[in-house]
Order: sequence, then structure tokens, then C-alpha cells
Amino acid sequence: MIAVLGEANAGKSTLINQLVGQKVSIVSAKPHTTRYGIYGIVCQEENQFIFMDTPGFLFQPRGPLQEAMAKVTLRCLYEADLVLVVLDASRPSHQLMTSLQALSGIFPEGKPLIIALNKVDRIAKGILLPLAQQVRPFSEEIMMISGKKGTGVKDLLGIIENKLQMGPWLFPEEDFTQISGKFWAAEMTREKIFSHVHQEIPYHVHVETTRWEENRKRLILEQTIYVAKDGQKKLIIGHKGRRLSIIGQQARYELSQHFGKAVHLFLFIKVDPHWLPRLKVPTSFL
Repeated sequence: MIAVLGEANAGKSTLINQLVGQKVSIVSAKPHTTRYGIYGIVCQEENQFIFMDTPGFLFQPRGPLQEAMAKVTLRCLYEADLVLVVLDASRPSHQLMTSLQALSGIFPEGKPLIIALNKVDRIAKGILLPLAQQVRPFSEEIMMISGKKGTGVKDLLGIIENKLQMGPWLFPEEDFTQISGKFWAAEMTREKIFSHVHQEIPYHVHVETTRWEENRKRLILEQTIYVAKDGQKKLIIGHKGRRLSIIGQQARYELSQHFGKAVHLFLFIKVDPHWLPRLKVPTSFL
């Protein structure tokens, strides 16, 4: 089990999706999109790697949601056999080193640690080696990768394999994550909300799949979008319902591609100032 640690927008979710070969964790340009310790399960020959996607690390969590996300990260670090620290190599080096220094305060003792310099496709090659030398005091294993393009990902798996001991598989070979289809479908809709609703609104939204009816040819889904205020509801709906319609159309398309059948998606919005307790970290398939 590998905990994937890093600051917001370091590319953790993109890397895990690349490793798995399909989307298991939602991706957004907005920081702190990931809320849960979602697993990306990679099976190769005799090996099973379980990558735990953690929320972007919050050095000073504010409010109940951020505190819950910080607890998810610490839980994943506790459960992990190895820690993979993903850094955005395209950031100014002094900022990157400041973040790494802060992150090092929660590195668990006695566990292997690998640092992956991500987004190397964005920077000049002459910058990479000096940067690698700067971060080397924190780990002997420094990998240069592009989670988006797949550069260095195969080599990264090889290094991880060499660092871990053999043990029993924890999931069947056909599984690619531990979350249910219901939860995954809700996450896809939340991703589209992040794409189309700006500022702080997406961070006040929770999505649940409340109906799931499936046969060989089609899947019928009903989802409830929880918001804290009436004004947030209006912003998600948009003028004459256009924004909600676009969110539904894009989520429906991605879901139909994933499940390989027609998807009928019905979205409802409910105002509930106390929706935070509805957040539950998924632990197994339903």
C-alpha cells in the first residue's frame, strides 16, 4: 500500500489515474479537489500495488471539512507500507523546497520514502538535475515523471517494487479501486461541478447517488447535490437551468463511457447547512 502525498495540484490524482489506466479519482485545476483516500489498484504479473490518493496536504486546516481531509491524509500515511511524495517540479525551486520541508514533518519513521518530481514535461532538462540534488537530503530515491503523459511511470513502479516486501493480495485482480459504482458516479458529477462553478462554491458541495437501477442496456441514476445556502443552489442551477444542464450532460457522457451503456442521470439540489456529517470515507465495495 502506497500513500501518495503532496500539496494541492501537485498531480497526485492524475498520476494515480495514469498508473491504473482509467479514472479512479477526479481531477480539477482547482486545489483540494480530492477529499477521500481513494485507492487506485494496479496489478502487474505477481504484484498488486494499492495507491492511496490523499487530499492535498493542508498545513493549517480551517473548518470541519479541511480538518476531516487532513485526518484522511494521516490515516493513509499510517496504513501505508511506502510513502510516495509527489512534487510539482514546475514550481519555483524555493517554493518547492519550502513545501517539502514542511511536508517532512509528517513523514512516518521507518517507512520507505520516494520523491517524484512531477510535471517534468513543463520544464527545461537543465533545471531537473540541480533540483534533484536539492531534494536528495529528504530521500535517496528521486524519480522524474510526468503523470499526465506517463513519462517515467514504469520506472517508478519498478523502484516501488524493489522497496516493498512480498505479501498477500488484498483485492481481486479485476478490481481497480475500493469504492462502489455509486460513489464513483457521484464523484464524476462533483468533478463537473468543480469545472463549471467557480470561487468557493465547489467546496460547499456534496454529491450522493440516491438511486441506482441497472440492466444490461441502461443505467438509471438519481443524484442529490447538497449545498449549504440558497444562493449556492441558484449558482449551480444557473440562468434558466443551463449550468446544471451542462453539468448533467458532461457527467452523463463520462458515466456512459465508463459503464459502457446508456446512462439516464437525474440531478436534484437540496439545501442542507449541515451536510458535512454525510461525508464518509469509502472503505469497500457496496
